[in-house]
Amino acid sequence: MKRHSRSVWKGLAAGAVGGLVGTIVMTEYQNAITRVKKAARKNGDGHPPRQEQKKEDPATVKAAQAIAKSVSGKSISDERKEIAGQVVHYAMGIVSGAVYGMLTERARTRRPATGLLFGTGVWAIADEVAVPALKLSDMPWKYPASIHANALAAHLVYGGTTWAVARGIRASL
Repeated sequence: MKRHSRSVWKGLAAGAVGGLVGTIVMTEYQNAITRVKKAARKNGDGHPPRQEQKKEDPATVKAAQAIAKSVSGKSISDERKEIAGQVVHYAMGIVSGAVYGMLTERARTRRPATGLLFGTGVWAIADEVAVPALKLSDMPWKYPASIHANALAAHLVYGGTTWAVARGIRASL
């Protein structure tokens, strides 16, 4: 990587793009894991398992709903919940990536481990602390360890991708 002067703004921009790409890759990773789990749950005769109970909205949808109610006083329609949840998910990924880019610019570190530590931090702070504290999910101990492990793995994918993309962009600036 070529030497360059510190620029928090360039770090922010590179991190935001890294966060966007990281969120895309993380989402695809989660979708792939979901497909694998669904295939594994099929009965031996190839039929899907008995009807599962209706799941509640994900935390991103609940957050979007809370934002909509506080801004407009109205709820998001059922038809728009999924897209609203994705907007929250991507906004969180981009903003987190931007913060990461600024911090690494200030710290002058660009080692791969920083991306993995970043992903772990986002998981711990957002999923394990903020989301339950905001009552967007149950408390962490109410979920099996496998749920936490899957979420951590997805955030490691996010952090590693964010690191790689931000590093590549920043090296070219």
